[in-house]
Order: sequence, then structure tokens, then C-alpha cells
Amino acid sequence: MIQQEKIIKKYVDGIKNHLHLPLNMKARIISDLATDIHARMEKGETIEEILTVMGTPKEVAAGFNTELAEYTRSKGSPWRFLFLGGAIFTGVFLIFSIISFLAQPELAYGIIGSADGPTSIYVGSRAVLPALWVVVPFFIGCLTTYLLLKWQKNGTKKQYTAVMILSIVALAFFTGDLIRESLSSYLETKDIIQTYEGNIGTAILLQAMYAIILPSFWLPIVTLIVSIRKRKNAVA
Repeated sequence: MIQQEKIIKKYVDGIKNHLHLPLNMKARIISDLATDIHARMEKGETIEEILTVMGTPKEVAAGFNTELAEYTRSKGSPWRFLFLGGAIFTGVFLIFSIISFLAQPELAYGIIGSADGPTSIYVGSRAVLPALWVVVPFFIGCLTTYLLLKWQKNGTKKQYTAVMILSIVALAFFTGDLIRESLSSYLETKDIIQTYEGNIGTAILLQAMYAIILPSFWLPIVTLIVSIRKRKNAVA
């Protein structure tokens, strides 16, 4: 019996892989097929006879795809490629920025001049990392938007859960690194000038007011809300 169950599972899984239908319809078809196979076995037919009559998984799936052509699964919105391109571009840019940053030597300081002549101080240059609180959340936001547009209404609960987690990570990174950078900038300048009248709270608030208009902020929020709503109606 265990061997027969394995054969049935492999057969219906093969049919499922060839169905181009919404996930809820695929689940219903697979369940009905498995029930029908078990019912015929109880009547005395062998598993080999049943599967021979039914045909190969590809043939069975093709029949359902033709019969239910009006419900054929969408291949995803063409807009998804725009966000895929954004994710690829941002990812490549970030990788090269990090490599360039790590490859450069530390800032070099030197003094030119002599004791009885004009003296000047020079500072060597080093590659500067882009604002990570802008780049990283934007990369994640583009990636999750691409996935949502690709799945449309056909994602599973696990897939939408993954998008939810990625969106939360993007927002957490955005908030945490924004505060870190604001605090770092404030501490570096407070001894030179009274930035924002010496108020770190004002510095962070003004930085945040600028930040919330960026796609790096609202893109993960949109994907988080959409993934939560779609997950409620998704199949397991």
C-alpha cells in the first residue's frame, strides 16, 4: 500500500507540474484525481491499469488546460521586468561600490612644506560607499515587487510570507541605518558647527522627512501590504 501511495503521489505531482491554472484550481483537480484513483482501486482495479487508462501526467494536464483554457494562469505582468532591471542594476552597483571601497587604502594624511615656509596638509582620497539605507531597501523593494507581479494571484502562502519577511527586513534596515548615519553625521560636525542648533533629534527628524519621499521607503511598505493581503487568499 505504501508503494502504491508513492506511485499515486508521483503521478498527481507530475500532473500538477504541467497544469497552467490558478493554484486553487490545481489543488482541487489534484485532490479529485487522487480521490478517483483510490475509489477505482477499492473497486478492484490495479494502480497500473488505472494509470494506463488515464494516460501520462502530461496528457492528463493538457486535457485540463484545454478544457479550462479561460482560467489559464497568467504569466505575470510585463511591468515585472522593469523592477527586475532595477534590482539587477542596484545590486550590481552596490557590489561594485563595496568592492571599490574595500580595495582602496585607508585615508592618507600628509604635510607639505618646511619649518620656515608655507605648510599645507593634504588628505588622500578613498572611494565612498553609497547611502546603504537608500540602496539596500530599494534593491529589496524592486526584487519583491518583481516577485509579486510575476505571481499575481498565483503565489502560495510560503511565497507571500517570504515577501513579507523581506519587506520587513528592508524597512528595518532603512530605519536603522538612517538613524545611524544621521547620528554619525551629527557627531562628526557638532564640534565644527552647531548643526541643527546642536539638536540630534532635529537632525534625525529632518533627515527622516527627506527620506520618506524616497522609493527606498515606500516600495517595501507597498510590497508588505500587498503580500499580507494576498497571503490571506493564497493556498498553502
